[in-house]
Amino acid sequence: QGLFVTVFFGIVDVRTGEVFYANGGHNMPILVGKTGRTACLKPLNGMVMGVVPDIDFEMGKFVLEPGELLFLYTDGVTEAMSEASEQYTEQRLEEALKNLAGRSSRQTIEGVLTDIKAFTGKAAQHDDTTMLAIKL
Repeated sequence: QGLFVTVFFGIVDVRTGEVFYANGGHNMPILVGKTGRTACLKPLNGMVMGVVPDIDFEMGKFVLEPGELLFLYTDGVTEAMSEASEQYTEQRLEEALKNLAGRSSRQTIEGVLTDIKAFTGKAAQHDDTTMLAIKL
């Protein structure tokens, strides 16, 4: 009791770039354009799972253009704490993603992880740091 899970569910058509998605209380993924412009996906109605039975989720759709990157992450990324007890924040994440624009999925994740480690220094990790990047 009292447990819940956030979830982001997406289907990517790698031929057309169409992405169909639903969100259950998870951090909204960030779309990174070829030039470094960042934008969160359109927020959808969707509650965390495990709180209310038989809930419906709104479905969204967008097209991932060649060269664009879709970045998904858990709250452990943006809530990573520095030695001064400051959080990494979504703003820092978006800035890191802008600086990494044009890189591969692997390079982007490695670059964000390096930035987080530089920010947190010797502070203990208190949550998972999970990331997924998709680039066509």
